[in-house]
Order: sequence, then C-alpha cells, then structure tokens
Amino acid sequence: MSARRVPAFSGRVRAELASCIERCYSHSEISVLYTRFDVADSDGGNKLQRSTALIRALHESAEGDGAPVLDLIRSVVEDRFGGDVLDRNGNPNANLRPLIAALRVDGYELVDGRLVAAGAGSIPMTAEVSLLESRLRERQLAVAARHYRQAVDSFTDGRLEASNGQLRSCLENTLIELCSRHGKRTSDPKGAAELLRTAGLLDGDETKLLQGLVGVSNQRGAHHGTTTEEEATFRLHTTTAVMRYLLARIRDPA
Repeated sequence: MSARRVPAFSGRVRAELASCIERCYSHSEISVLYTRFDVADSDGGNKLQRSTALIRALHESAEGDGAPVLDLIRSVVEDRFGGDVLDRNGNPNANLRPLIAALRVDGYELVDGRLVAAGAGSIPMTAEVSLLESRLRERQLAVAARHYRQAVDSFTDGRLEASNGQLRSCLENTLIELCSRHGKRTSDPKGAAELLRTAGLLDGDETKLLQGLVGVSNQRGAHHGTTTEEEATFRLHTTTAVMRYLLARIRDPA
C-alpha cells in the first residue's frame, strides 16, 4: 500500500462503499478485490458481508490511516465505472450517488471522473461535522443538534432540499436560543443576531454574516427542484463553519 497518510474515513463512507460493491460486483469480482488488496478472503457469506469484511480489514490494519480504503474507493469509483461515473446531467451514476454524497462530507469531490481531496491539507468535513454536533450537545442545544444531524443524514441520502431546511432550522434555533440565554427574547433569527450585537457579543461584520446566511437559507433553502448538489454542499460546509465559530464566539453567561 502507499506510504502516504490519509485521515480515516467515516463509518458512513465505509458502509456506502460496502453497499456499492454489493450492488456492482459479482462474488468472483469481490474475490479479485481481496487478492488485489492482499487481504485474506472472508469465510463465505453474501456479497454485502464479504465487502464489509474486506473494508473492515483494510480500515483496521492501517491503524487510523485511510489510504488503503481510499485506494479501494478509487478502484471502485474510477477503475470500475471509468467514463460512466457521471450521467448526462453531470450527476453521479445512480449506483455511486450515495457513496459520493458520503465522501463529500469526508472532504472528497468527484472531478472529471476522479476522486480528489477538497483541498491540500484540508480537514475532512466529517471531523467538522462530528465536532459541531458534539459542541451543540455540550451547550445543551439539543433541538439544534437534532436539526443538524438530520441535515447531515439528508445530505448523504441525497435529500438535498431536506438538508437545506434542517440547516436553516439549526442556525435559526441556535441564534434565538443564544440570544435568550443572554436575556434577549425574540423569535426572529436576524433580530437575534442584531440583539447579540447590541449586547456586545458580536461585531457588525459578524452580525451581517449571520444575517446574510439566515437570509440565503430562507430565500433559497428548501424549495423542491431548485437545489443542486453544489449548492447543498456549499450550505453544509458554510453553515458548519459559521456555527462552530458562533459557538466559540458566544459563551453562555456565568
């Protein structure tokens, strides 16, 4: 295997990879994968069990290095599908769509039929997702945490409008709740950002950023048929980053 170091992939990516192999490979072709990746073949089982065992072996043998699993993903996405990775509308092949959506959360994009990291040295999105959900629960923002988890689940399941709607609810609930904790009552998320500014907890540019994100989320958030994968990816990444900053910027009163 390559000596390069790659962050380990999330459980969701590994599960979708196993499902993709089950759908697209025969038993004999799965046996070839075992040989190619120098893994002892599993003791029978159906195709999903065999593909899961292969991925587990690669994941566990690397001790936190995701390079072996990345090599398997690229073997499936690039070598197996080749020129058929995208359909005529530029969307991933139906057999690949759940895997590609999960990979986007982990920080990988499909570019010209090849899987590439979102940016050199970038932090995988899955780490950001897990950390934000943890931060929301630590701050006892249970409603916002639930909206956020549903947004991520919807995104990886390909329900993009639902993902956008849940991200909007997460952001709005967090702003209103933080405002309430500092003695300012409102049901308007934009108004909550302004009240946080007047309380000295945000500056003017931060307030504009939050109000702008609220505005974009409401005007073009969850309308059926108007959301592209690029837009939904942008919303997930942007909202995640802004929410993490917001929670770090505004602490609960003592």
